[in-house]
Amino acid sequence: STGNHTSSPYENASSNNDHECLDCTSENQLLFALRTSAWHHKPLRLTNLKILNLYNNNLTTDACRWLSEGLLSNTTITTLNLYNNNISSEGCIYISKALKRNKTLTTLHLGYNDLTSEGCKWISMALGSNSTLTALYLNSNRISSEGCKSLSDGLKHN
Repeated sequence: STGNHTSSPYENASSNNDHECLDCTSENQLLFALRTSAWHHKPLRLTNLKILNLYNNNLTTDACRWLSEGLLSNTTITTLNLYNNNISSEGCIYISKALKRNKTLTTLHLGYNDLTSEGCKWISMALGSNSTLTALYLNSNRISSEGCKSLSDGLKHN
């Protein structure tokens, strides 16, 4: 058939298990992939993927929820880059749920997200349950001393 069909990262990753790094800097493609996985009640499964770059996507709370659902069962992603996505405190709730259960993620980039003390509280709670995360990047956020204390407490148990 002919037409203007643009493949999504979801379709590409589902059909090709050889991806080790997926750069998804197009908000439309990312949201399509996340929504497609949610509509089909299937978490976004990216077999063999080690690095997932989702920077500059302006992730909504729903997108964070869908991403979290995919990370809950993922056993290959070691690096997740969420730089500059305007992730809200509510979005941090979903990211923290994934961090609590994911056992392969070692590096998480959350810089330039305007994270507040509330978001840090959720991330901190996840750090207390996660023993695999070894690098957490939080540069250029709005983290107060209260948020820093929460993160410090979480890191003590990581």
